[in-house]
Amino acid sequence: MNTNNDNILTDFPAFTPTKYEIKSRIYDNTEKKAFGTIKFYLPEIDRIVRVSCTNESATILENDDDSDFMESFIIAISFIGTLPKDTPQWTPMIKETLKYFAEQKLEMREEFIISAAWLPDSVRENADVDCFQWRVTSDNPTDTAKGGAIIEDEEYN
Repeated sequence: MNTNNDNILTDFPAFTPTKYEIKSRIYDNTEKKAFGTIKFYLPEIDRIVRVSCTNESATILENDDDSDFMESFIIAISFIGTLPKDTPQWTPMIKETLKYFAEQKLEMREEFIISAAWLPDSVRENADVDCFQWRVTSDNPTDTAKGGAIIEDEEYN
């Protein structure tokens, strides 16, 4: 595997995390799990990565075809216990993919739960600021109701 104990890829070339082009977006809602995938082109290093997100995790693969998973695997990140600051190289692309995932869930009027630290800004805007900060500090997941409303947490009150 290509990662060290800090969950950061050790042999992927350096690039500016915010310099990317979105090539495609796919949302898939299977019986078992819904996920959003965005294919990003990194022009500084002339590489393509695919970021796939569920409400629980992100997986990043290199290239734009259906190559062998382990040959194209870069990193997997759990949103519980991992903060955006822990993955600075990948955070902008993960957040972009999570935003897409959340938009699709909300468009379909489906509920979802996601770690508060990773909650997309478009959904975060509906949250009580103090409650949201409490969720991030306590690493509590954030529940959204149909339509994107943030569900109040009994533990906070």
